Amino acid sequence: MRCFFKMFVLASILFASLTAYATDSCKQLVDHSLISSSFLENFIKRCHIHSNEQLIPLLPREYLTYYVRIYKTQSDEVGITEEKPRLVLFGEEANVVLSFSGDVSDQQFKIMETNPITGKSELYEFDFGDKKNTKNITKIPQMSEKNPSECLGCHKGDPRPNWDAYFLWPGVYGSEDDLLFESTNLSPIERAKYKKYLAESKTNPRYKYLIPVESHHPPLKPNDLFTVKLNAHNATRIAERFIHDPKIYPYRYALLAASVCVTSEVREELQSITSYLPDKINQRFLKTFSKILSETSSSQKKSFLDRVKLQKKILGTSEVENSRISATEKFLSGTDPDYSYKDYSYNDESVAAFRYLLENQGYETKDWSMQFSLNPNDSGGYVFHSGDGGGLGGMLKPHLLELLDPSSEGNLISLLSDFKATVHTKGSLTCDLLKKKSLEALSEKNSKCEENTTGGNVLNPKAEGAIKTGIDAARRCLK
Repeated sequence: MRCFFKMFVLASILFASLTAYATDSCKQLVDHSLISSSFLENFIKRCHIHSNEQLIPLLPREYLTYYVRIYKTQSDEVGITEEKPRLVLFGEEANVVLSFSGDVSDQQFKIMETNPITGKSELYEFDFGDKKNTKNITKIPQMSEKNPSECLGCHKGDPRPNWDAYFLWPGVYGSEDDLLFESTNLSPIERAKYKKYLAESKTNPRYKYLIPVESHHPPLKPNDLFTVKLNAHNATRIAERFIHDPKIYPYRYALLAASVCVTSEVREELQSITSYLPDKINQRFLKTFSKILSETSSSQKKSFLDRVKLQKKILGTSEVENSRISATEKFLSGTDPDYSYKDYSYNDESVAAFRYLLENQGYETKDWSMQFSLNPNDSGGYVFHSGDGGGLGGMLKPHLLELLDPSSEGNLISLLSDFKATVHTKGSLTCDLLKKKSLEALSEKNSKCEENTTGGNVLNPKAEGAIKTGIDAARRCLK
């Protein structure tokens, strides 16, 4: 009897401990680094969460702080309004992006999870609405399979976010450079819409737990911040497609030149990417640089002008007049040729230089940009600009530096790492060195090294381990 009593007491204590743990572990999450699709799936099941309204207040503070609000979408998504925009929560690093509507009848909760090592993204959905059994509204939902087909129509086969480049995000609150959050005298039409949202947010059970942008001093620039974070992931996604290919290894100096040297801030003879390649290679390439540059410039201009049209459609022409948007539009349209576009340049020559080097090696670039497009053949504008001044070159440079040998090229790595700060004093010196090394690496002798160590088709590269072996072999041959 005593043994039974002891067992009963121990069982009661254990049950109470487990109950306390379950209750405590279902409070607001503290560690934002835990957030992942699998963690949320288990959390929703363990804590018996049946709705967005239950889940949102339990998200970590970082997710309730860093978010953007989309009140007009370019996709066929319904239920998004000025009062009830779609919320996109991205935390501190945007490794896991969470999204939901402000409409309580829409019970979908969407997740985009990006691997920071590979840049690869995966899409998942929870539907708390339980479409299969609408009578059982308390049924805990199952997470969808990875990359539902209805999501890939907009996010493409190799999923990536749909997000516009700095400094114009039509349909997003703070659409022009986040100015809406900085001054009450700017963006009067969008501000009127925004006030409707603010009024709704006081009572909407999905909005009321969010930490207001305006509560920060100075106010956050959420759209710009989100752009910078997504660009970093997109750069990894792009780089991982070619960075391990030994066939690309001899072009490492030319790629770094595309990153930093294709600019008016170095000597004129160093500004053309073709000068970093031997004549035989330039002649061998099927696509000429001039043609690619023309395509890139036209695509970037069209992308910006299309966004201006959309901005006018959403907010009216008067909202755009006398703004930076209008000034840039006039310049690109040729009606104000004296306007300086430099500050808002999308680095068309740098983007064209990367395209020239990689497309002529068989790589596809059409889905590099995150610009939204329902047309699978549309590049999305080849636009990669963000408010930190970075374009495609700045995004890819950290990945390209990994191709250099720290033991023998430490000085070059240092020059390239500090390039932006020292461009006026050391820019031409750095690009001279890149040019010399690129022409040497791509000489006839080293071309034989390339042939002997490549193996495989660049469109279907080897496993990463084999590729690393190939690059190591290329380095030994080139020494």
